[in-house]
Parts: sequence; structure tokens; C-alpha cells
Amino acid sequence: MNIRQLEYFVKVYESGSFFKAADSLFISQQALSRALATLEQELNAQLFYRNHKGVIPTPLGQELYVSCQPALREMRTLEKHMNEFVRQNYGCLKIGLGAGCRYFISKTMWKDFFKDYPLISYDVEEYTYRQSIELLNNKELDILIISDYTPGKEYYQYELKTQERVLLLPKEHPALQEEYAELQDLKEESFVLSINDLAYHDFTEFCKNNHCLPKEILRVSDTLYMYETCSRDRCAGITIKGYFTDVFLPKFPDLDIMPFEHNLFPYTITLVARKNHPNLALIMSLSAYLKEYLSDKS
Repeated sequence: MNIRQLEYFVKVYESGSFFKAADSLFISQQALSRALATLEQELNAQLFYRNHKGVIPTPLGQELYVSCQPALREMRTLEKHMNEFVRQNYGCLKIGLGAGCRYFISKTMWKDFFKDYPLISYDVEEYTYRQSIELLNNKELDILIISDYTPGKEYYQYELKTQERVLLLPKEHPALQEEYAELQDLKEESFVLSINDLAYHDFTEFCKNNHCLPKEILRVSDTLYMYETCSRDRCAGITIKGYFTDVFLPKFPDLDIMPFEHNLFPYTITLVARKNHPNLALIMSLSAYLKEYLSDKS
């Protein structure tokens, strides 16, 4: 007696027909009949009475149906567990970087995490901001690391790191005499911004709603270029406090920064993945690992 024989037996018992059972099992009626005949030979007793309407279980058949349920439940539990194990421990994860890329280029960082998952392969690539979101929505990425983005409810999102965006000004600007920056006082300024589309939208919407749209906004693709332009043209910018200010302010001593009073435009890096992803448990572990890894990074 084996599990497959019991599964066949239960299907015949519940459908009351060899024909219906064979159809639902996607096997021939002859193959099903042979399997049940073998089971009856092993038990040395008949399991069903057969008539022109179908089959009726014998007392032995009724007893076997009740008695085999625990074994079948255990088998289904085992199959579910093994399928979950395979999903979590085999396969390939495609990871897209749409933000914070300088944090995640370390091969050692990824190897240290995935050494505990030797049967999982992974691929990490950088994409443009817009392209990375499109790839995620088209299910061409398993994981996306991005900033300033709020996905739909079907996605899992985990905050990895939040930094402050601050105002960048020429050192002679009178606003630097104040403790905090007020955009309402800068509506006649020209701004140079190196920010993604969503952060740019948040900035312009805030300015519109508070009647403080800058005189001019120039978007550039590179943070260094933004600093160079602010220095050369004596205009304002918005920069991420931490790594960028640590690196660029010493190179541009004629510029300085000042905070917004309420951290108006935080730079928040998150990890995003589909909630129904088969490797979600692993992805959640990766999220916690990356958050800890970034905790001491400026």
C-alpha cells in the first residue's frame, strides 16, 4: 500500500465513479482500475461494490477511507513544506537598484548574506529611476531598492535608511543667518536640482501649495554638476545630508547648507517586492540585513 494508491482510492470513494475519478486525476480508467485492483489484492478484500451506476464502498472501504485521512493530511503537509523549502532555497533573485546605488555595489555585502542560501543565485543591476519601477511592475525584477517611492498595496515595502535633504546656498546668502530654511523666503531664487521624478514632483507641489515657486528650476542629472552650478551661478540647490555633503562641501568651500525646520523632503531608501513572491521570507530577512548594514553608513 502506498500514498498514490490511497489518493486514487479516496478520489473513487468521493466521486462514486471510476470514470469521474480517472477524469479528475488525468489518468486512464484502466490505469485507475489496475491501481485499485492491486490495493484490493494487498488487503485481500474488496473495497467497492460495482454496479451500473458506479461504485459503493464496502465496510472495509468505509473503514479505509476514515483511517487513511491522517496519513494523507500528513502527506499534504509534507508536500507543502517541501515546496516552500524549494521556493525559498532554490532559484534566482533579480535585484534592481533605482536609488542609493553607492551603498549596494559591494560584492562582499551580498556574498555575506547569500552564503546562508547557497542554492539561491542573484543578480544585482543598476537602472534609471523610471526604468526600475517599470521593471518591477512588469515582474522583471524580484526586488527593487529605491527612494521616494510608494508602491501599491500588492507590494511589501521595508524602510532601509532615511536621510535629510537640506538647502544648499552660496555662503553669502542672507538666509544662512537663520536657524532653518524657509522656502517661502526663497521664491525669487533660481534652483538647481539633481533629484528623481517623484522627489521633484513633491518639491514643486509643495511650492505651488505654499505659493513659493522658485523663479527658475534647472534639473541636472548629476550631484557634482549641481554643486558646480550652484557655485558658479550663485544659486540654490537641495542636497542629501551625509555622504554628499561630506564629499562635496570641502570641494566647494563657497557653499553651505542649512536644514528645513520639519525635514520637508526626506530621502528614504526602501526595499520593495511583491507580497505574493514565493521567496518573501528570504526577502524579509534580506531587508533586515540591509537595514543593519546601512545603519552606520552616512
